[in-house]
Amino acid sequence: MPFAATWSALQGRLAASTTIPNWTAANGFLGDSFTVTRITTGHVEVSTPGAQTIQTVPVADFQTVYGVWQRYCQGRVSRPQIRDATRFSKYVISILHWLEGQCGGTLP
Repeated sequence: MPFAATWSALQGRLAASTTIPNWTAANGFLGDSFTVTRITTGHVEVSTPGAQTIQTVPVADFQTVYGVWQRYCQGRVSRPQIRDATRFSKYVISILHWLEGQCGGTLP
């Protein structure tokens, strides 16, 4: 599953004003959510309760998490390991999980 196909699917399916539930592999849905405000070729912007400003999540962070996605979902890579790789782990993990749901349960 090449990342380019996943990023393309994300850009095609994710729209501004989409609400994304916070999700982790270990705990499932955590009850809070955030809202996508903008999608560009290089990043996704999100608004979340508690943040003072819009958070800009670069495509590189999605690619980093994508590289360990299967192992993360299997419990072989921990959330703290992903958090160490990107400070936007909450958003990337939740958006990739949302995209899986939009694509029949697997990332393109």
